[in-house]
Amino acid sequence: MKKALKIGGIILGIILAALLIIFIFFPGLFTYIKVKVKYDNIDRGFTEFKKVEVPNDFKTYTVKGITLSVPDSYVLKDTGSSFKNSDEKSVLLIMESDSLETDELMKGYSEDYDTWEYYKYEEADYKHFFETIGETFPTPYDASSDILWFIRDKLKAKDCLKLRGRDMDVFLELADSKEESWKTEKTWELAGENSFAYIGHGEANELIKFDFWTMNIFDQNDLTKYHYLLFKEDDTEVIKQIISSIELE
Repeated sequence: MKKALKIGGIILGIILAALLIIFIFFPGLFTYIKVKVKYDNIDRGFTEFKKVEVPNDFKTYTVKGITLSVPDSYVLKDTGSSFKNSDEKSVLLIMESDSLETDELMKGYSEDYDTWEYYKYEEADYKHFFETIGETFPTPYDASSDILWFIRDKLKAKDCLKLRGRDMDVFLELADSKEESWKTEKTWELAGENSFAYIGHGEANELIKFDFWTMNIFDQNDLTKYHYLLFKEDDTEVIKQIISSIELE
């Protein structure tokens, strides 16, 4: 009996020692298991948007630095930044943005403006987290958008395995944001000759009362400049055809 207890104690000691070693090198193992169970989208990333053929009867326009083809029933409104269909309903909005100008505008609007104000922790905490996992920290003027693309695409469950303390707190915040964002909008990426884009499809929600598609298209030569498109077209195939036609000038 004593021999059995002694052997059992040795085995238990070996198991505990093994667990101790595991948690020394992988302190986030329990968190890894937790997020894998809790979040369906934790390891999800962007896939490529598949272009479709653009009909020959589509009309081509150049609007705010991009060219695109749209159905013949689409009419460019007097504002020069949106289209309406034959029912006089707005179906496509195009906006041109500059991250640097927007950042300066917001700073001028409020001395307390901070791109990190809607996150739980301080900028230094996020900087340390990015350094810890070996990723590039977003520059101040585009932090609010770049961190979104990072969360939706690159953040994965394995990133937490070696995290401790505040780094783990930041990971859990971003993991929760990733789950909510993927539930709100599915996203693809599309590379062009001199551009790349993120394309999203979301269902109606409290903020937007209709199913929608979005496109953020960036100039690879100047990542501070981008175009934002919002589609309110009921025909998904038409939306895919328009997206497939879009190019920067």
